[in-house]
Amino acid sequence: MDAREPASFAPQQPAASLAIPARHERASDAHPLPALPASALAAVPALDSGHAGTAVERADGTPDNSRLASEIGVLESEAARVAEALGLAPAERGESSREPAREAAQRQRLADAVLVEHFVQDAYRGTLFPIAYPAAERARAAAESQVRGLTPEMRRDMLEVVLAREDLDERVGPTFAPPESGMVWEGASP
Repeated sequence: MDAREPASFAPQQPAASLAIPARHERASDAHPLPALPASALAAVPALDSGHAGTAVERADGTPDNSRLASEIGVLESEAARVAEALGLAPAERGESSREPAREAAQRQRLADAVLVEHFVQDAYRGTLFPIAYPAAERARAAAESQVRGLTPEMRRDMLEVVLAREDLDERVGPTFAPPESGMVWEGASP
């Protein structure tokens, strides 16, 4: 081959020998995979996702693994006791009942209150707010959004972190910049 001639990249087989499935035919039908013998399938270990049990549905309707759901249930029960001790218990809706679904929903609301308070307190402790900023409303709205966005695994982990804290009863309010700082929220009315 001459160095000036381009190399040919033609396929080694003629195009007619390539098996291309028709539009109505699936590729797997055109070239089926050989079936594995039953003994080979039995030798494949079961995958352990880390959570035993079957799927269940939580009070909020999200599907969940029973082990994860039971872990969350235990943590929510503890968080409910903390919420009541701290006075974070939201007002009862309707008459009280001992139905398991209603109790689970109440326990979840109380745990939500503890998580929201944790995120609010975290925001208060780490932020110097400008003068006239609606810190309480904005911090609570952000905290509620964070709690709604938690996956079941994240919820379990956050409940563990929050319940392990020793300063749960030490609540602070928002800290605002001093007047001489000139830090005034731009949305403040004149």
